[in-house]
Amino acid sequence: MILTVDEAHKIITEFVSRYPVADLELAYKVRNTLAELYGPFVSDLQSGLKAGYIPKKIAHDNGITFNGSIHITLENHRDRNDLVESLQHEIFGHFGVNTFRIEERNAFLDAVIVNRNEPSLKPLWEAVAKVYFDKSAEEQAEEVFARQCECLDLSSQIENTRDENVLKAIKNSGVRSFLETCINRTRPMRQLDLFNIARMVALGLQDGSRTQQHFPQYHSQLAVNPTKRKRKSNNRDFER
Repeated sequence: MILTVDEAHKIITEFVSRYPVADLELAYKVRNTLAELYGPFVSDLQSGLKAGYIPKKIAHDNGITFNGSIHITLENHRDRNDLVESLQHEIFGHFGVNTFRIEERNAFLDAVIVNRNEPSLKPLWEAVAKVYFDKSAEEQAEEVFARQCECLDLSSQIENTRDENVLKAIKNSGVRSFLETCINRTRPMRQLDLFNIARMVALGLQDGSRTQQHFPQYHSQLAVNPTKRKRKSNNRDFER
């Protein structure tokens, strides 16, 4: 059964309460259909689009300016878990890439590209290339990372963990993977490294240690429905 707009609002509010950077820096726009989101431009889009990250500053009428926005279309979401996957895809993945400094971001995406034929990464790349065949290698690499992010099960790993040693170990595993595969290039990147880096980004958005560092020119990276696949607003109406 398709989620209602009110149900989606509650899920998003609950999600960003756990990842406050996503509340501080991003606005959210939820509609039932793609036509409601994009009006006359809907004919240019694929019908299976689920969500999109729009890296364009937007000012709300209460004076708060956000660095970007997340668009959600409910007709292409099955249930709560499906919506959470889209939020992780857009926030941890597409927005999360921009929480790296520009030189780190470039090194990260380049490592994903260079290792596209590594056996554990190849299936992700093939799935992305099939849908985003007209995008640049960098955009495809970002999408590969976002697809990894949507598959994270964080309930026991991060969200319900208060053990500082566990959280430190999670962050350190991500730092180690990033340094070894993206900066020092001492070994190839594997899917486990992408997983470690994704958890590192998610944890940074939770504890506030990661905020947007790179502000790209506006482009829309929209998530297609795969074959499977602290400042608070007092009036979070999701119309921003």
